[in-house]
Amino acid sequence: LGAQSFVVNEDSIDSVYDETMALPKGVVEEFVMQHDEMNRLSPTAVNTVRIVTISNKTKAVKKDGSKADIVYCMIKMGGATGCVDNLHGGGLGAAVDLETGEIITPAISDFVVPHVYHPVTGTKIPGFKIPLFEEVKELAMRTIDELGLEGYLGWDIAVTNKGPVIIEINATPGVTLLQLPYVPEKKGMKHIFDDYLVEDPSFVKGEE
Repeated sequence: LGAQSFVVNEDSIDSVYDETMALPKGVVEEFVMQHDEMNRLSPTAVNTVRIVTISNKTKAVKKDGSKADIVYCMIKMGGATGCVDNLHGGGLGAAVDLETGEIITPAISDFVVPHVYHPVTGTKIPGFKIPLFEEVKELAMRTIDELGLEGYLGWDIAVTNKGPVIIEINATPGVTLLQLPYVPEKKGMKHIFDDYLVEDPSFVKGEE
């Protein structure tokens, strides 16, 4: 398990081919070239915007009656080690304001170490604004509508100079990852989920 990157050119293509074919299993993909601003934040990995959505085709998922909505957003970025943005792979994560696309907390590592400045680039993390943020949100919501998706989903979306691209959709995104930016404040996330705790009048306690 894990990820590895290769630089492919005329001199390396044969060795890269041999190395990848020797692996027991895996997927080979073209490297995503991230937006210049995202590279300024962290060039050690393709940073992704984690958008968390909740949706239902027939029932409201929010107290205002919405059937689909974005619940939460965080930014995952490469750290000082590794080539991925996953926190367990050396990456960092920080909470993002859903309205402005601005990072609103220090970034947290898997060891819950806060970083106000990125350890590689020195870029200040709180206050950094994610480029094309409206397009990122629109991509997730449009895909929900086009594919008729339902449930609690975690979207990892990369931002390139040509626009946002979906890296993956997680069917069961963990809440632990989302809460990490709030750990230094000893603050939970109930205030975020309150608007989505919709009472279902068809549910009767004690019945299947």
